[in-house]
Amino acid sequence: MAKTHAAQSERSWWANLKATFAMPEFMIAQMKRSPMPRWMYLFARTLRTFRKYPAIVRWESEQLPAYLAAIGEWEDRKCASLADSELLAGMKSLTVAEARYWLALRSVIGTAKLTDGGFQRYLEENGPEGRFISGSFLSGFPSKTLEAEFALRRIADRIRSDPALTELVIVNPPPSVLDSLRTHRSGGAVCEAIDAYLHDFGRQVFNLDFAEPALAGDPLPFAMSLKTLVRDPGYDLATRQKEVARTRRRTFAAALRFFKGRQRLEFLRFYWTARINYPSREEALFHMGLAWSTFRPLALELGRRLVETGMLSRSDDVFYVTSEDLALAIEAKSAPRPMSELADRADEQRGLRALRFRMDQPAAIPPAEKKGPFSSVVSNPEGEDVLRGFAVSPGTVTGIASVVMTPNDFDKMKPGTILVCPLTTPAWTQLFPQATGLATDIGSILAHGSIVAREYGIPAVLGIGDVTQRVRPGQRIAVDGNRGTVTILDS
Repeated sequence: MAKTHAAQSERSWWANLKATFAMPEFMIAQMKRSPMPRWMYLFARTLRTFRKYPAIVRWESEQLPAYLAAIGEWEDRKCASLADSELLAGMKSLTVAEARYWLALRSVIGTAKLTDGGFQRYLEENGPEGRFISGSFLSGFPSKTLEAEFALRRIADRIRSDPALTELVIVNPPPSVLDSLRTHRSGGAVCEAIDAYLHDFGRQVFNLDFAEPALAGDPLPFAMSLKTLVRDPGYDLATRQKEVARTRRRTFAAALRFFKGRQRLEFLRFYWTARINYPSREEALFHMGLAWSTFRPLALELGRRLVETGMLSRSDDVFYVTSEDLALAIEAKSAPRPMSELADRADEQRGLRALRFRMDQPAAIPPAEKKGPFSSVVSNPEGEDVLRGFAVSPGTVTGIASVVMTPNDFDKMKPGTILVCPLTTPAWTQLFPQATGLATDIGSILAHGSIVAREYGIPAVLGIGDVTQRVRPGQRIAVDGNRGTVTILDS
């Protein structure tokens, strides 16, 4: 700190002021005790409120373009025309790109911890109990989530405008809906819209495991959601968004009436800092895992070739061996005795993965005894009917629970029920139009589910730990998104 103050003393006031705009918030706070004039600290602190954090600027200008460029380098290549070594090189390149993007996400999410998280702590410490949460002030704005919802509804509206297509979608089971549309003489325009949707919004991952296909690779969950919307469009999305925005403005006005004097200025500073940086988090999460949609075709093509040589039993065995194994397998393809043990190794890893899926996983290791600023799960005592988590989206709702554990369970989501699931990623967003509330095992005010729940205007409590194990499908529960509780009403 002494070195920093000494350096500030030697620079001109203009150089010092310019340097502050690249500083994190906590370093600006340290200026208060520096040898610089106090007016400079106040000026920097005020202007800093209306600027994006450096991590957000870096993500927008450098990290996201580099990530998309790395994906684009392999996206349009014909897998069948690539040599084995090129396929493996592409897989490695995309893996590195994805890993670098995950590292970039840490900075974006870290910014959210400082801005949205800081805003939430200010409201908890200074606002009326249970009345204000940060989500009340950060909902009803444009987002990728809403773009996807509007696009899906336009497809459903187009289908409903044609009685023949409407009957086809309603009568056919979800696995055959898309094929039926593609073979129908009136389905051309609808199928083009579906393909555009899956390209723009269907390459998000359900989890971080590249062994699981994205929505574009396995569109069954999309077909389920489309079928539901065609049968029952429910509310008008534009009207609902206007109501969410009106609620936000009413809450903002109430906060201005509650906070007086200096507290009001502090409230506005926290609000604007969070508001300016908030949209980038959802945008950054939207692209998470995008490289896997280009990675998978390369991997499956290499797997198919190794099946032909007898080294693997199935093309997707390639996801259960290491890159070193694949490099050796490529070298061994021309050998008299190729690597027959590779298939056994893949079977062993596949079985281990299936075994782990059947385990009842603990909420946290070690158990989370109390909430902290970086917590994403709360431990609840056994036998309690009132479960506590993180209040992330305001409001209360009582209803029936739909417990959805994986994308394969998307058909278990019943319209007009409360979604109970382990966690959500952008690929889960298609379930939110059917949900009246949300409760998850993992997550906090910074999680994807908190963002989407706010945009849809539904109460949400995240990070309950084991709500998917305590709540049964069809059970009546109450979600309080103001106080962060889920109450089991039917024992």
